Amino acid sequence: MKKLSLLIFLLSLSSQSIAANSPFYMGVKLGVVENSGGISDAAVNTAFDISYVHNRHLATEVEISRTLIDGDNNGNSWKADSLSVFAALRTSGSVKLKIKVGLTDLDGGDSLSLATGLGISYWSLGGLAEVEYTRLDDELYFISFGVNYFY
Repeated sequence: MKKLSLLIFLLSLSSQSIAANSPFYMGVKLGVVENSGGISDAAVNTAFDISYVHNRHLATEVEISRTLIDGDNNGNSWKADSLSVFAALRTSGSVKLKIKVGLTDLDGGDSLSLATGLGISYWSLGGLAEVEYTRLDDELYFISFGVNYFY
């Protein structure tokens, strides 16, 4: 319930409604979550984003990530579900660079971690295709490919 309330609050910060030509976009991602602390096999995650574009360079992104295939550490499985909120800066041009910084809640825990990311995107697949590296906390990072669709 805490996560749903946070999502509703963030989306309500905009006084504009979701309509055609609105400043909102949604995206889907698929990637791997790696652990720099020595976990042997990565987890496979999918993510859903909904974002609000403030201007041509700045957006607020909310991302929900779920583990599809658990990672493995010497026979012990692990997963990395997350809810994150980012401020994202994107350059102009046909190929766009992205830097993002925000907070993430891993596995429904009671603490938030600082999360940062870098990405490169280009217009393809009917939207803005993006390859991204996101550092979720001190040990976990998410390498993903996704597409954002504007509506």
